[in-house]
Amino acid sequence: MLDILLIGGEIIATETEQEMNCPKCGHVWTPRVDQPKRCPRCGKWLTETGEKEEKYGERTKFDRVEKRDGRIVDFDQSKITEAIWSAAQAVGGRNKRLARKLSDQVVDYLEKTIDKEVPHVEEIQDAVEKILIENGHAKTAKSYILYRKQHEELRKIKSTFLKAKNCINQFVPFGVSTSYINYGSPSSFF
Repeated sequence: MLDILLIGGEIIATETEQEMNCPKCGHVWTPRVDQPKRCPRCGKWLTETGEKEEKYGERTKFDRVEKRDGRIVDFDQSKITEAIWSAAQAVGGRNKRLARKLSDQVVDYLEKTIDKEVPHVEEIQDAVEKILIENGHAKTAKSYILYRKQHEELRKIKSTFLKAKNCINQFVPFGVSTSYINYGSPSSFF
């Protein structure tokens, strides 16, 4: 089907596909060709026939995740897949489809073991390690664990730097830009 749109005085033709019906929530819509075939209401991924394409990307019982700083953000399974894929590539892995299947297993495990609605990011990362090891991907698991450790160290360094900056800013005269102060010289405060 060809839709004609008038945008800013220009006629733009966009090709649309057949009407789709979500088997999960019943929502009916007509996606454009360049749009992903995903139900805009419930997030289920579909094929042209309206059937489940694969579990990857489908909504889980978790819609939100708690970050380390306490923020609550949307749950995104693709981040799990990308983390597994990056760890696998670091040790010579080349099968992204396997990373997707493993992320499905992680989500299944989380759904079975976590009772709360909003899991913490650490619980998700622990589950990734467990699934990798249980499926015989010890090298990928090691790479993933080392990556987590490196990022933990970076968070500590950043926290220390911010504390030092705040401490210095408490002793700098009001209105003085810290970028012009020579911190090694006592006379820089006068």
